[in-house]
Amino acid sequence: MSAVRIGVSLPSHGPAMPGGRLSAPDAARAAEQMGFDSVWMSDHVVMVEGAASPYPFAEDAKITWPEDAPMFDCFVALAAAGAVTSRVEVGTCVLIAPQRNPIVAAKQAATLDALTGGRLVLGVGVGWLAEEFAALGAPFEGRGKRLDEWIALFRDCWTGPPRRPRLRALERAARRAVLPDPGGRAADPGGGDGAARSAPRRALGRGVDGFPIHLCGGS
Repeated sequence: MSAVRIGVSLPSHGPAMPGGRLSAPDAARAAEQMGFDSVWMSDHVVMVEGAASPYPFAEDAKITWPEDAPMFDCFVALAAAGAVTSRVEVGTCVLIAPQRNPIVAAKQAATLDALTGGRLVLGVGVGWLAEEFAALGAPFEGRGKRLDEWIALFRDCWTGPPRRPRLRALERAARRAVLPDPGGRAADPGGGDGAARSAPRRALGRGVDGFPIHLCGGS
């Protein structure tokens, strides 16, 4: 049986920012010194004031932080965390992949994995905040199926020129590799946050680890 590995979430918003109680790099350094195996950063690009989408991880369906709290970009924050550590894995918990351009996200993940010496663990999920998707010009409906497509595209990007284009809109990229190649488990993205009941099935169907934050309603 594999040994239990324990990680800790890094501060991503609110008072735990530069000038606050503890920065993400400081927290990562402390976590490594205390013997944790990994550090994790959540992902939101924008928070929308007065959003009506129910927050699936609270009984009252309301977010547990101020809407106007500053929030780090997960890739940049994990790069900073990786720069001051040498052992702990750095992970996304989770990257809301369906609202991002998949080739840009693949490039960011591969770069972070290379810069941290193969320590990236890329957790991906479908998201829950419809207003955030709208603000980014991404459709909220069908995000689960799009996540499956994006993961396939990630793998294509990281393993050389894709054998065939996954989407018509990306046909021009069919013969282009996204370098650098990731050296760690970024090449096998897994997870799926609990905002969707189908998240465990997606993880199991791909043969990767799951990241069951909660098991709630969703697409």
